[in-house]
Amino acid sequence: MSDEPQYPVKERIVQAIVAALEKISTANGYATAAVEVIRPRRTGEKFAPADKGIAVIQDAEQRETDDDLVGNPPAIAWRLPVACDAVVRVSERATEPMDQMLNILEADVRKALAADGTFGGLAIRSELGATEYPEPASGAEGLTVWLDVIYRVSENDPYVNRA
Repeated sequence: MSDEPQYPVKERIVQAIVAALEKISTANGYATAAVEVIRPRRTGEKFAPADKGIAVIQDAEQRETDDDLVGNPPAIAWRLPVACDAVVRVSERATEPMDQMLNILEADVRKALAADGTFGGLAIRSELGATEYPEPASGAEGLTVWLDVIYRVSENDPYVNRA
């Protein structure tokens, strides 16, 4: 049996992000009772967001050369933007303001993502970004919390973590 990781570092980071978000529950000290975390297809097919559903979607990574390391082999750093798209679905008879519910879910998502900024040592660091809201005409009630994860791998092997 090989000791080599089954997935590249980037994939292990995204899996760790999903695992962190799946911990959102009142039993774990969050205000939101429970969430459903998914990684939808990039085309969006077969995707129907549930109430308190969070879709984790990675964006195009970019080189982060300031965090490169010399060595044999050298370690190269990457900045991986990840969108955490959260949706709230409530009855039109609900008395709570929609922004209040969104603010609570946003705070829980941020708290979960900030619990371990290195995601178990896979990343050098992570940086929470701005929150974005969908266009009102889209009919979606939700928000996107952006997270940039800066990580390092061997120049010749994206499976080898060099954080």
